Amino acid sequence: MIKFNKCKLNSEILDQWVKTEVNVLLIGEKGVGKSHHIINTFNRNNLKYAYFSGATLDPWIHLLGIPKAKIGADGKEKMEFILPENLDDDVEAIFCDEWNRTNRVVRNALLELQQFKSINGRKFPKLKMVWGAVNPPKGEDDDSSDYDVDELDPAQLDRFHIVVELPNEPDVKYFNQKFGDYHGKILIDWWHDQPKEALKILSPRRLDYVGECFKKGLDVKFLLPISANVKELVKKLSLDEKEELINLLLSKPDEEQMKMFFSDEKNILKYKKRLKEPRFW
Repeated sequence: MIKFNKCKLNSEILDQWVKTEVNVLLIGEKGVGKSHHIINTFNRNNLKYAYFSGATLDPWIHLLGIPKAKIGADGKEKMEFILPENLDDDVEAIFCDEWNRTNRVVRNALLELQQFKSINGRKFPKLKMVWGAVNPPKGEDDDSSDYDVDELDPAQLDRFHIVVELPNEPDVKYFNQKFGDYHGKILIDWWHDQPKEALKILSPRRLDYVGECFKKGLDVKFLLPISANVKELVKKLSLDEKEELINLLLSKPDEEQMKMFFSDEKNILKYKKRLKEPRFW
Protein backbone atom coordinates (compact mmCIF):
# COMPACT_ATOMS: atom_id res chain seq x y z
CA MET A 1 0.00 0.00 0.00
CA ILE A 2 1.36 3.42 -0.95
CA LYS A 3 2.06 5.64 2.05
CA PHE A 4 1.41 9.40 2.10
CA ASN A 5 2.36 12.20 4.46
CA LYS A 6 0.20 12.66 7.53
CA CYS A 7 -1.22 16.11 8.13
CA LYS A 8 -3.36 17.77 10.79
CA LEU A 9 -5.74 19.91 8.77
CA ASN A 10 -6.88 23.43 9.57
CA SER A 11 -9.04 25.95 7.74
CA GLU A 12 -6.02 27.86 6.42
CA ILE A 13 -4.59 24.81 4.64
CA LEU A 14 -7.96 23.67 3.29
CA ASP A 15 -8.92 27.16 2.07
CA GLN A 16 -5.59 27.44 0.27
CA TRP A 17 -6.35 24.23 -1.62
CA VAL A 18 -9.75 25.65 -2.58
CA LYS A 19 -8.20 28.93 -3.70
CA THR A 20 -5.70 27.14 -5.93
CA GLU A 21 -8.44 24.86 -7.33
CA VAL A 22 -6.67 21.54 -6.83
CA ASN A 23 -8.10 18.03 -6.57
CA VAL A 24 -7.70 16.62 -3.05
CA LEU A 25 -7.87 13.13 -1.58
CA LEU A 26 -8.08 12.63 2.19
CA ILE A 27 -7.12 9.21 3.55
CA GLY A 28 -7.96 8.19 7.10
CA GLU A 29 -9.40 5.70 9.52
CA LYS A 30 -13.11 5.75 10.30
CA GLY A 31 -14.36 8.75 12.20
CA VAL A 32 -11.34 11.05 11.92
CA GLY A 33 -13.35 13.85 10.29
CA LYS A 34 -12.59 13.49 6.57
CA SER A 35 -16.12 14.29 5.39
CA HIS A 36 -16.53 16.96 8.08
CA HIS A 37 -13.42 18.79 6.87
CA ILE A 38 -14.45 18.72 3.20
CA ILE A 39 -18.09 19.73 3.62
CA ASN A 40 -17.19 22.52 6.06
CA THR A 41 -14.52 23.79 3.67
CA PHE A 42 -16.89 23.88 0.69
CA ASN A 43 -19.58 25.62 2.75
CA ARG A 44 -17.10 28.09 4.26
CA ASN A 45 -15.97 29.07 0.75
CA ASN A 46 -19.57 29.33 -0.53
CA LEU A 47 -19.01 26.71 -3.22
CA LYS A 48 -21.91 25.09 -5.00
CA TYR A 49 -20.98 21.44 -4.71
CA ALA A 50 -22.35 18.00 -5.48
CA TYR A 51 -21.99 15.27 -2.85
CA PHE A 52 -21.85 11.58 -3.71
CA SER A 53 -21.54 8.52 -1.48
CA GLY A 54 -19.24 6.07 -3.20
CA ALA A 55 -20.84 3.06 -1.54
CA THR A 56 -24.21 3.71 -3.25
CA LEU A 57 -23.07 5.68 -6.31
CA ASP A 58 -24.72 4.46 -9.52
CA PRO A 59 -22.85 5.34 -12.72
CA TRP A 60 -26.00 6.04 -14.73
CA ILE A 61 -28.39 7.58 -12.23
CA HIS A 62 -25.81 9.76 -10.44
CA LEU A 63 -23.14 10.53 -13.04
CA LEU A 64 -23.71 9.65 -16.69
CA GLY A 65 -27.42 10.36 -16.61
CA ILE A 66 -30.52 8.38 -17.57
CA PRO A 67 -30.92 7.93 -21.36
CA LYS A 68 -34.04 9.36 -22.99
CA ALA A 69 -35.14 9.32 -26.62
CA LYS A 70 -35.81 12.64 -28.34
CA ILE A 71 -36.49 13.86 -31.87
CA GLY A 72 -33.63 15.90 -33.30
CA ALA A 73 -33.82 18.93 -35.58
CA ASP A 74 -33.46 16.59 -38.56
CA GLY A 75 -36.54 14.66 -37.49
CA LYS A 76 -34.55 11.60 -36.53
CA GLU A 77 -34.78 9.96 -33.13
CA LYS A 78 -31.73 10.56 -30.95
CA MET A 79 -30.72 9.87 -27.39
CA GLU A 80 -30.00 12.40 -24.67
CA PHE A 81 -28.98 11.94 -21.03
CA ILE A 82 -30.94 13.42 -18.16
CA LEU A 83 -28.38 14.38 -15.53
CA PRO A 84 -29.10 14.44 -11.79
CA GLU A 85 -30.25 17.77 -10.39
CA ASN A 86 -27.05 18.42 -8.42
CA LEU A 87 -24.85 18.00 -11.51
CA ASP A 88 -25.82 21.09 -13.45
CA ASP A 89 -23.69 23.68 -15.25
CA ASP A 90 -23.29 25.72 -12.07
CA VAL A 91 -21.58 23.03 -9.98
CA GLU A 92 -18.19 24.28 -8.74
CA ALA A 93 -16.92 21.34 -6.69
CA ILE A 94 -17.59 17.63 -6.38
CA PHE A 95 -17.08 15.56 -3.24
CA CYS A 96 -17.12 11.77 -3.54
CA ASP A 97 -17.13 10.19 -0.09
CA GLU A 98 -15.92 6.58 0.30
CA TRP A 99 -14.30 6.86 -3.15
CA ASN A 100 -12.71 3.40 -2.97
CA ARG A 101 -16.08 1.72 -2.36
CA THR A 102 -17.26 2.65 -5.86
CA ASN A 103 -17.39 0.13 -8.71
CA ARG A 104 -15.04 0.18 -11.70
CA VAL A 105 -17.48 1.91 -14.08
CA VAL A 106 -17.95 4.75 -11.58
CA ARG A 107 -14.22 5.15 -11.06
CA ASN A 108 -13.67 5.42 -14.81
CA ALA A 109 -16.25 8.21 -15.01
CA LEU A 110 -14.58 9.93 -12.06
CA LEU A 111 -11.22 9.74 -13.85
CA GLU A 112 -12.58 11.95 -16.62
CA LEU A 113 -14.12 14.32 -14.09
CA GLN A 114 -10.81 14.68 -12.25
CA GLN A 115 -8.74 15.49 -15.32
CA PHE A 116 -11.07 17.10 -17.83
CA LYS A 117 -13.97 18.33 -15.65
CA SER A 118 -16.34 16.43 -17.91
CA ILE A 119 -18.36 13.20 -18.16
CA ASN A 120 -18.62 11.49 -21.56
CA GLY A 121 -17.26 14.70 -23.05
CA ARG A 122 -19.95 16.88 -21.44
CA LYS A 123 -18.12 19.77 -19.82
CA PHE A 124 -19.06 21.36 -16.51
CA PRO A 125 -17.97 24.93 -17.19
CA LYS A 126 -17.73 26.10 -13.57
CA LEU A 127 -16.28 22.92 -12.03
CA LYS A 128 -13.02 23.80 -10.24
CA MET A 129 -12.11 20.77 -8.17
CA VAL A 130 -12.93 17.16 -7.35
CA TRP A 131 -12.29 16.01 -3.77
CA GLY A 132 -12.54 12.55 -2.28
CA ALA A 133 -12.26 10.71 1.03
CA VAL A 134 -11.24 7.09 1.56
CA ASN A 135 -10.45 4.59 4.28
CA PRO A 136 -7.01 3.02 3.86
CA PRO A 137 -6.95 -0.50 2.38
CA LYS A 138 -5.51 -3.19 4.63
CA GLY A 139 -1.76 -3.54 4.19
CA GLU A 140 0.82 -6.01 5.42
CA ASP A 141 1.91 -5.42 9.04
CA ASP A 142 -0.70 -2.69 9.21
CA ASP A 143 -2.69 -1.93 12.37
CA SER A 144 -5.49 -0.22 10.44
CA SER A 145 -8.98 -1.70 10.32
CA ASP A 146 -9.84 -4.23 7.65
CA TYR A 147 -12.18 -2.15 5.49
CA ASP A 148 -14.25 -3.47 2.59
CA VAL A 149 -12.53 -1.17 0.10
CA ASP A 150 -10.39 -1.34 -3.03
CA GLU A 151 -6.96 0.20 -3.39
CA LEU A 152 -7.05 3.06 -5.90
CA ASP A 153 -4.93 2.44 -8.98
CA PRO A 154 -1.99 4.75 -9.79
CA ALA A 155 -3.89 6.52 -12.59
CA GLN A 156 -6.65 7.52 -10.19
CA LEU A 157 -4.21 8.69 -7.53
CA ASP A 158 -2.21 10.64 -10.10
CA ARG A 159 -5.22 12.82 -10.87
CA PHE A 160 -5.32 14.13 -7.31
CA HIS A 161 -2.93 17.04 -6.83
CA ILE A 162 -3.00 16.69 -3.03
CA VAL A 163 -3.06 13.33 -1.23
CA VAL A 164 -2.76 13.41 2.57
CA GLU A 165 -3.44 11.02 5.42
CA LEU A 166 -5.22 12.27 8.54
CA PRO A 167 -3.83 11.09 11.89
CA ASN A 168 -6.05 8.65 13.74
CA GLU A 169 -6.75 10.82 16.78
CA PRO A 170 -9.39 13.28 18.01
CA ASP A 171 -9.15 16.89 16.90
CA VAL A 172 -8.43 19.01 19.99
CA LYS A 173 -9.93 22.20 18.54
CA TYR A 174 -13.14 20.44 17.49
CA PHE A 175 -13.69 18.76 20.89
CA ASN A 176 -12.90 21.94 22.84
CA GLN A 177 -15.30 23.98 20.72
CA LYS A 178 -18.08 21.41 21.04
CA PHE A 179 -17.74 20.36 24.70
CA GLY A 180 -15.74 23.22 26.20
CA ASP A 181 -12.04 23.25 27.08
CA TYR A 182 -12.56 21.38 30.34
CA HIS A 183 -14.70 18.45 29.17
CA GLY A 184 -13.03 18.39 25.74
CA LYS A 185 -9.68 17.79 27.41
CA ILE A 186 -11.15 15.06 29.63
CA LEU A 187 -12.50 13.20 26.59
CA ILE A 188 -9.26 13.45 24.60
CA ASP A 189 -6.94 12.61 27.51
CA TRP A 190 -9.10 9.58 28.35
CA TRP A 191 -9.05 8.45 24.71
CA HIS A 192 -5.25 8.51 24.62
CA ASP A 193 -5.10 6.32 27.75
CA GLN A 194 -7.28 3.53 26.35
CA PRO A 195 -5.82 0.12 25.42
CA LYS A 196 -5.08 -0.69 21.81
CA GLU A 197 -7.92 -3.22 21.73
CA ALA A 198 -10.48 -0.56 22.69
CA LEU A 199 -9.18 1.91 20.08
CA LYS A 200 -10.07 -0.52 17.27
CA ILE A 201 -13.70 0.55 17.73
CA LEU A 202 -13.21 3.78 19.67
CA SER A 203 -12.78 6.16 16.74
CA PRO A 204 -12.73 9.95 17.24
CA ARG A 205 -16.29 9.92 15.87
CA ARG A 206 -17.36 7.42 18.56
CA LEU A 207 -15.69 9.59 21.18
CA ASP A 208 -17.84 12.45 19.86
CA TYR A 209 -20.92 10.22 20.28
CA VAL A 210 -19.84 9.50 23.86
CA GLY A 211 -19.60 13.21 24.67
CA GLU A 212 -23.00 13.92 23.10
CA CYS A 213 -24.77 11.01 24.81
CA PHE A 214 -23.28 11.81 28.21
CA LYS A 215 -24.64 15.37 27.93
CA LYS A 216 -28.08 13.85 27.21
CA GLY A 217 -27.90 11.71 30.36
CA LEU A 218 -27.44 8.35 28.62
CA ASP A 219 -25.37 5.50 30.04
CA VAL A 220 -22.25 5.67 27.85
CA LYS A 221 -21.12 2.12 28.66
CA PHE A 222 -23.44 0.96 25.88
CA LEU A 223 -21.40 2.98 23.37
CA LEU A 224 -18.05 1.55 24.36
CA PRO A 225 -16.25 -1.80 24.28
CA ILE A 226 -15.71 -3.66 27.56
CA SER A 227 -11.96 -3.06 27.32
CA ALA A 228 -12.48 0.72 27.65
CA ASN A 229 -12.24 2.27 31.11
CA VAL A 230 -15.80 3.59 31.25
CA LYS A 231 -16.00 4.19 35.02
CA GLU A 232 -13.01 6.53 34.98
CA LEU A 233 -14.47 8.58 32.14
CA VAL A 234 -17.91 8.90 33.74
CA LYS A 235 -16.35 9.92 37.06
CA LYS A 236 -14.32 12.70 35.43
CA LEU A 237 -17.13 13.95 33.19
CA SER A 238 -19.53 14.05 36.14
CA LEU A 239 -17.41 16.66 37.91
CA ASP A 240 -17.80 20.23 36.80
CA GLU A 241 -14.69 22.35 36.39
CA LYS A 242 -14.95 23.91 39.87
CA GLU A 243 -15.37 20.51 41.54
CA GLU A 244 -12.21 19.28 39.88
CA LEU A 245 -10.33 22.42 40.89
CA ILE A 246 -11.41 22.27 44.53
CA ASN A 247 -10.29 18.64 44.73
CA LEU A 248 -6.90 19.67 43.39
CA LEU A 249 -6.58 22.66 45.72
CA LEU A 250 -7.58 20.72 48.81
CA SER A 251 -5.26 17.81 48.08
CA LYS A 252 -2.34 20.01 46.94
CA PRO A 253 -2.90 23.52 48.34
CA ASP A 254 -1.44 26.41 46.40
CA GLU A 255 -1.63 29.76 48.18
CA GLU A 256 -2.09 31.95 45.09
CA GLN A 257 -4.69 29.69 43.47
CA MET A 258 -6.54 29.37 46.77
CA LYS A 259 -6.73 33.16 47.11
CA MET A 260 -8.09 33.54 43.59
CA PHE A 261 -10.65 30.76 43.97
CA PHE A 262 -11.99 31.88 47.34
CA SER A 263 -12.03 35.55 46.44
CA ASP A 264 -15.46 34.64 45.04
CA GLU A 265 -17.89 34.48 47.98
CA LYS A 266 -20.07 32.00 46.06
CA ASN A 267 -17.24 29.49 46.08
CA ILE A 268 -16.79 29.88 49.85
CA LEU A 269 -20.48 29.24 50.49
CA LYS A 270 -20.62 26.27 48.12
CA TYR A 271 -17.51 24.51 49.42
CA LYS A 272 -17.43 25.56 53.10
CA LYS A 273 -18.21 22.00 54.23
CA ARG A 274 -15.29 20.67 52.20
CA LEU A 275 -13.00 23.28 53.74
CA LYS A 276 -13.74 21.94 57.23
CA GLU A 277 -12.59 18.41 56.35
CA PRO A 278 -9.44 17.92 58.46
CA ARG A 279 -7.97 15.32 56.12
CA PHE A 280 -7.19 18.02 53.58
CA TRP A 281 -5.10 20.14 55.95
